[in-house]
Amino acid sequence: MMRIKQSILICFGMALALMTVGTASADVWNVYPGDSIQDAIDAASNGDTIIVHTGDSILDAIYVEHVVVDKEITIKSSSHAIVLADAPDVDTFNVTANNVTIDGFCVLGTTTAAGIYLDGVEGCTVTNNVLLNNNYGIHLDDSSNNTLTSNTASDNGNGIKLGNSNSNNLTSNTASNNTGHGIYLRNASNSTLISNTASNNGWGGIYLDSLNNNNTLTNNTASDNDRGIYLYLSSNNNTLTSNTANSNNRDGIFLVESSNNTLTSNTALNNGNGINLYSSSNNNLTSNTMSDNYYGISLYLSSNNIIYNNCFNNTNNVAEDGTNIWNSTEMVTYTYNGSNYVNYTGNYYANDYANNSSNDVDGDGIGDTPYGNDSYPLMFCPVIIETPTPTEELETLKEYVNGLDVSSSTTKILNAKLDAVINKLDKGDNEEAIENLEEFIEVVEKMVEKGSLTDEEANYIINEAESIIELIQNSEG
Repeated sequence: MMRIKQSILICFGMALALMTVGTASADVWNVYPGDSIQDAIDAASNGDTIIVHTGDSILDAIYVEHVVVDKEITIKSSSHAIVLADAPDVDTFNVTANNVTIDGFCVLGTTTAAGIYLDGVEGCTVTNNVLLNNNYGIHLDDSSNNTLTSNTASDNGNGIKLGNSNSNNLTSNTASNNTGHGIYLRNASNSTLISNTASNNGWGGIYLDSLNNNNTLTNNTASDNDRGIYLYLSSNNNTLTSNTANSNNRDGIFLVESSNNTLTSNTALNNGNGINLYSSSNNNLTSNTMSDNYYGISLYLSSNNIIYNNCFNNTNNVAEDGTNIWNSTEMVTYTYNGSNYVNYTGNYYANDYANNSSNDVDGDGIGDTPYGNDSYPLMFCPVIIETPTPTEELETLKEYVNGLDVSSSTTKILNAKLDAVINKLDKGDNEEAIENLEEFIEVVEKMVEKGSLTDEEANYIINEAESIIELIQNSEG
């Protein structure tokens, strides 16, 4: 009861700060202290708006009821009206109609149900609400294509939960100090989470639990939780970009039995493990920063993950028992000390490798000796990758051809073909350039048949030529 009283005081303070005057019209229903929100819904029609007002005292800001929203309407508070559940086991707002908007309420007190519950609906918007002391702050069940934005869910069991709910958009919500998870997705796919904050939660900050596929997480912050961002049991094909997972008790980002995920430009600082992969394979990790963790990256029972251009500066940078790929799978053009180079790139390992200049005698920014399984450890971070033009890629391919141990006639033929392609590109004739590259590939295949090139040499040349064709097709002009 003390927690409820404290929450009411918080909400009433917000109400006084935000108090405005509602404007009535034919399709606007005004609810004042002493009235019932449910009565207004029952009287309204699809498309109407209900405005809930507060009075000058804390008691006049409180509506004690549970509300069933079964019409396509907008319900908004003029100044963060407090809706207190009239029983601990009912959803305070139970939305059963599509295209409902709930805006600007303080919802609390349903200890075994949800503050706002979307039940089998779509097209709804839940925005600017504060959810306190509920079992679930906001709960979506079998509900897709909804928008949750700028809500605060604190001191609940779980802050925001999506169960069996796909293609939802969560933007700029705060889920903090919940005893369970901040944002919790279970069997929820194709959703977008952007700029949400999940902090000081008892379990996961952002938790994707079982069969969560094709979700996009961008610019979220998950800090001071037990685990920051947690992908569990067949959470596959998700994209995590520019998220921050700092100061979590165990893991910044944790993947369990989850594959084909892409982690790019994320930051994990001061966790037990910066990034932890357990029984998770075929994931791509590039341009992430892991610093001041006990382990920068931990991989157990995890293989075939591609890990490159990451920055490690930890007590222990790597723990691994599988077979993973620790460098780019193609040569890239990068900048180091003001010069451009072309090579495969691995990862940067501070303290125990990168700060020893004797590891890079030729000064190209790539260490001369491997670091564990990384054959191309970097001497610098971050990696500056230059986007090559088709002509630059052709020149790189010519360098490879010129370095082959083949006859001079073979080298001359291949160079002449590549020069013809460059000439067409210089003239802006992309179509002819592509046709010349296709002819070049045919020449390479014939050279294999004649024994002028090995299968390995030819496969590399053909793969590069096909990549250049794709680059030309995707380029402007």
